[in-house]
Amino acid sequence: MRELISSERLLWKAQDMGPHLLPGDNMVKKPLLLIVLLVLAISGCMKKGPSGKGLSVEEIKTLSFSSADNLSTYILRHSIDQTLKSNAPASNETKANFTTILESVASVNLTSYQAMENGSIKNLLEIPGTAGNTSLSQITVYQVGNLTYVKENGKWIGLRDTRPTEAIWGRGNISQVKALAKKINQSRVELVGSEEIGGEDAYELKILSARDDYNNLYDTAYSIAAKLINNPLFVPSINTTELNKTNHMEKLVWISKETYLPLEYYSSMSFKMTPVIEEARDAATGRMTRLNQSVRLGEMSVDLVTTDLYQDFNKPVEIKLPEDLKTATANPSQLHFALKA
Repeated sequence: MRELISSERLLWKAQDMGPHLLPGDNMVKKPLLLIVLLVLAISGCMKKGPSGKGLSVEEIKTLSFSSADNLSTYILRHSIDQTLKSNAPASNETKANFTTILESVASVNLTSYQAMENGSIKNLLEIPGTAGNTSLSQITVYQVGNLTYVKENGKWIGLRDTRPTEAIWGRGNISQVKALAKKINQSRVELVGSEEIGGEDAYELKILSARDDYNNLYDTAYSIAAKLINNPLFVPSINTTELNKTNHMEKLVWISKETYLPLEYYSSMSFKMTPVIEEARDAATGRMTRLNQSVRLGEMSVDLVTTDLYQDFNKPVEIKLPEDLKTATANPSQLHFALKA
């Protein structure tokens, strides 16, 4: 479903232990502690460490891949929470905070080659001394075979993929579950313990390293810098040494002990960067030209959290096109089509 919206349900895991007991509360300390422990145990919120029995990490990886390979339908709740703090050049004072929250729900039918996704993107710009500026946009996507329909700001746009439908959907190519299983199998993984997710027992795995970690880090940094510039003629330059020194990444996945399919995926990434504009693209020739003087955009710190919740595996999923989309497809003048290689 990343082809639908690269986007990106945020799971806040804040834990509040409540008010501290006063030194004179010795009579209630132990009973309260026992009650808390009992409640946690009953609710299944208490994390269990790795057991000496059960499956090994390699066995879990293998089973997760084969289960993903036999999947027919699923629902994915996806969220991204990104915070960017920007400093003006040669200044330590934070000049602006940008927050982007993306939430979406996708239904996918891998056997009928259909998928749909509803999402929202909220942007908040905060500058000290001024009122915050907020924008909210909604997006709906339908994918049927090699056709993709995107509704943004009340208007439908069609994308026709030149590849055959089987090449797009075959072998789980479009399945985010299959992509995650592949990522797990190609990564160094540690079994953290067991936890209950949505009432289901799961193995908690920590992805220690993956092939594409640093490519994703650079691509994320470059994409953010390019959006800030907001001009395709100016190309940002990213200092990879600074990225590698300041970045911190954590990736966790919870695999069902019953189906060996993922129940939740959590990823966090943070880093600092100081983008510089050193080149510009000539609008007439398309060639890159080096600027006489580079432009520093200032130091920026980025925090990015992604959460995916997977549900309703192999349950019936019927995807029907809405009436306004049916009307648009019946009248070519109402639906602009673009080719997608």
